Amino acid sequence: MPKQTDSIELTNVLQGTVEYTASQEIIPEEKILQQGEFSYTDNGTYTENPSEGYDGFSNVETTVDVQPELQEKSVSYTDNGDNVVEADDGYYGLSRVNVTVDVPQGGGTEAPENDVEFIDYDGTIVYSYTAQEFLALTEMPANPTHEGLTAQGWNWSLADAKTYVGDYGGLVIGQMYITDDGKTRVYLSVAKGATENVYLSLKLNGTVVVDWGDGDTSTLTGSNYATKSASHTYQAPGDYIATLTPSGASSEIMAGDEGSRCTFFTTGDANRSSGYALNITKIELGVGWRTSVARYLFSGLSSLRSISLPDYITSFSDYVFYACYTLRAVVLPKNATSLGNNFLSNSTNLERVSIGKDVQTIGGGCFSNGGLLKIYLSPLVTNLPDNVFNQCRLRGITIPSSVTSWGTNTFRNNTMLNKITIHSNTVGGNAFYGVTSFQTVDLKEGVQTIGSGAFQNCRGICSITFPSTLTQVGSMAFNACGALSVIKFIPATPPVLSSSSDFFNIAQGCKIYVPYSEDHSILNAYKTATNYPNPNTYTYVEY
Repeated sequence: MPKQTDSIELTNVLQGTVEYTASQEIIPEEKILQQGEFSYTDNGTYTENPSEGYDGFSNVETTVDVQPELQEKSVSYTDNGDNVVEADDGYYGLSRVNVTVDVPQGGGTEAPENDVEFIDYDGTIVYSYTAQEFLALTEMPANPTHEGLTAQGWNWSLADAKTYVGDYGGLVIGQMYITDDGKTRVYLSVAKGATENVYLSLKLNGTVVVDWGDGDTSTLTGSNYATKSASHTYQAPGDYIATLTPSGASSEIMAGDEGSRCTFFTTGDANRSSGYALNITKIELGVGWRTSVARYLFSGLSSLRSISLPDYITSFSDYVFYACYTLRAVVLPKNATSLGNNFLSNSTNLERVSIGKDVQTIGGGCFSNGGLLKIYLSPLVTNLPDNVFNQCRLRGITIPSSVTSWGTNTFRNNTMLNKITIHSNTVGGNAFYGVTSFQTVDLKEGVQTIGSGAFQNCRGICSITFPSTLTQVGSMAFNACGALSVIKFIPATPPVLSSSSDFFNIAQGCKIYVPYSEDHSILNAYKTATNYPNPNTYTYVEY
């Protein structure tokens, strides 16, 4: 008779002894049977045959000593919270877990305010450092990540940022993005119970496919930046994501620059007299935009909360973000060199703007009548034009040494401004007129002239020190500074005061400090200098 062969399957058995008995009903009594003993160290299916001279097995004892395959796994987290780490398929368990935690300083979703701040495109402070902490860094912090966006890096290099912070004590650095599929996305909503007729006007050199986000599309084609328009009706209320997709690498989009109105997704009549802008909350720019952004492109987008700008954009024309009331922040691309007139004016909830080091030109009224809290100027800016920061909410400002000319009313009526540091060689006329919130002004060595009315009506200022480089003070420069009680002159030669009103209406007990000389000649020169406060009313003190 043929011998019997029994098959034994052993799977996922770690350790122990398994007893197997052959099927008795098929084993004739007269057969010579063997007791089998086998050991296994791997999972699998095994076939065992009796030794020569035996017709089968009476029973089989198996010893299993399978060592499970364990995984060493690495994970990283950028947010606080509870996390469960599990082995991947094919592994019995975990032998080791390597955890990297990179949560922004402050322990939450937003880091605290500090000297050096790294902001995301929506204004979130993702990292922050004191100036000393930042100068000790050996690499930039990790780029933030967002679904649908490709991070293009920070708009300052570490080396350039360290130089700036070393000179001026702080900086706002921002992250740049482009969409991962190259499409420009516009997030918009249609109010409940409403349908909307929407108009889109673009200047094109090529072809762009417009996906309205509800299943309908339009195709626009133009050459030499001819104006092409499309309209669409949203039949139901809700949230939509419209996209613009250039067709081919040579297609280029330019929008705006049509009179004084936005032409980017507007509603109302065919003349686009009212803005669908009211319902656009977010914009993510992709490929294909002209490197110079045309005027009025996003003006009046009163519900726009955030926009991501790719690194290939180099300049912005006038009124680009005018009256974007809910916009919290703007991160300018690292290659941007100029900002037009009223670029971000009337953007009343604006908090931060991150300017790269290559910006050379800032237009008149650029940030005026807005909510701007914090900004650091590029070290290449040479001119501060009229009204550039007029009526903002700035809490501090540093003027770099590159600035050589000022317009008027540059920081007028910044009622929250409490820290002013000036490295430039001049201060413009009416520059800080009516700023009542600060008590001291830090005029660095190198300041030579102070314009007329520069600090007029600054009723909170208590003391000021004039550097040795100062040569002239304009008319009414410190007029009506009623709290000014300490004036310190470092120049050995009295600077020229343009009129007797320069220090008119200062504090009655104001003391004027001048350099000491053995013959008191410097003291006498100040006391007798033209237009200086009357020594019979005010006390002059040598130091």
